[in-house]
Amino acid sequence: MEKKLMEEIKSDSAIFFTCFHKDRYFKERVKGLGEVLIFSKGYVFYCKNGSFYSRQFMEILIDDGSDLKYFVSQPIKLEDQELFDFAKNSFKVITKERIRPFVYQYHDSKSNTSIYQEFQISHPDGKSILILFGNQHVYADINEHHLKFKENLQNRQNLNFEYNNQTKQKALYQKVVKLIDKLDNQYEY
Repeated sequence: MEKKLMEEIKSDSAIFFTCFHKDRYFKERVKGLGEVLIFSKGYVFYCKNGSFYSRQFMEILIDDGSDLKYFVSQPIKLEDQELFDFAKNSFKVITKERIRPFVYQYHDSKSNTSIYQEFQISHPDGKSILILFGNQHVYADINEHHLKFKENLQNRQNLNFEYNNQTKQKALYQKVVKLIDKLDNQYEY
C-alpha cells in the first residue's frame, strides 16, 4: 500500500501512520460511500516541492465483503513542518529503539517467588509508523497497551512504562495522533 501511495504522491520523504484491525473490521460512515467495513485506515504526511501535505487512505470492504478496495483522499496542505522536523532529527534514535511490552510483576505464593510476565490482551489494535527519507526507512509497530501505566482491570503496573514514556517512538506517535486529531476536527477528508 505504501509503495503505491509513494508513486502517486511522487515524494521521497513521508511518514505513514496506519491502523490495522487484525482479524476484524469496523463499520464507519464514509462520505460518498455510506456505511462500509474498514480493514485498515491511515494517514500519510509528506513533503513535495518544499510544502507539507497529509492524505488519508483506507482499505475497505464493499458490497458482500468479498471485494477489498483502496481509497485515498485529496491532499491537505499542512501549516507547519514540526512533525517532519522531529522525525528527521530523531531518525537515528528511532531506528534503534523499540517500545517494550507491558510487563508486570506478581508474587507466586506457592513458590514464594516474584514472577515477571508480559500482559496479554485478546484483541490488540495494530498501529504502525513507517518513516521514509530517501532510501532510508524505519518501521515501528505501536501497541497503545504497552504505553499504559496500569492495567485497570487487574491493577497491574507496567514495569516498562518509564522507559517507554521516554522513547522518541512514543513522542513521534503522540505528535502524529495530535496532528490527526487536529486535521480530523478541521477537515473532512
